[in-house]
Amino acid sequence: MHVREVRQYESGTELFIPQLPFDRLVRSIAPKCITAFWFRREVLVLLQRMSETYLISRFGESTEFSYLGKIQRLTAGDVLLARRMLGDDCLSSNV
Repeated sequence: MHVREVRQYESGTELFIPQLPFDRLVRSIAPKCITAFWFRREVLVLLQRMSETYLISRFGESTEFSYLGKIQRLTAGDVLLARRMLGDDCLSSNV
């Protein structure tokens, strides 16, 4: 991902993950955590907004590490370094 793309996502207000694939992903993961659960449309939209906000903020923090290396591309290593430095332990160790 290019640093400019991250900046565009940070300044934009529209969703960047297509709605239907995101809904399918949530509906496929939910039965592993909860049984007999229905999702209202508003809940799915809110969950998508929160997920995208989290991802964009993580990408934004990771771009700071790519700047340190004077690189215009965000790499997986930058994201991993940001996770370690910022103490993001809510995700598994695999990217």
